[in-house]
Amino acid sequence: MIRPLYDTMSTLFEYAKDRISVAELESFAGLTEHAVDEARRLADVCEGIACTVSSDAQGDIRSGSFEGADGVYTLLCALSHSFDTLAAMAHVGDQAAASLHRRRMEGRS
Repeated sequence: MIRPLYDTMSTLFEYAKDRISVAELESFAGLTEHAVDEARRLADVCEGIACTVSSDAQGDIRSGSFEGADGVYTLLCALSHSFDTLAAMAHVGDQAAASLHRRRMEGRS
């Protein structure tokens, strides 16, 4: 499975985590909260799309963009990228929080 953003962010953070400041680690740790916010927004968008598609299926006039394979393909690729981004944010945020905790336990600030 191709996960370009997740793999890139994870690799970069792995190399940087021991070299960055506590303030920078705290900033990275905040990615977890941002991932939660983005997941909620994405859930709302998906629900809106589902309602539009359902409404189109029941009506005589079609206004949706997801009737053809091209539209569905584009939508699913965009969702895939969004989920990859969310996973990367959550993973790096979690790793940063763990690094912060470890530094504090070791007495390093």
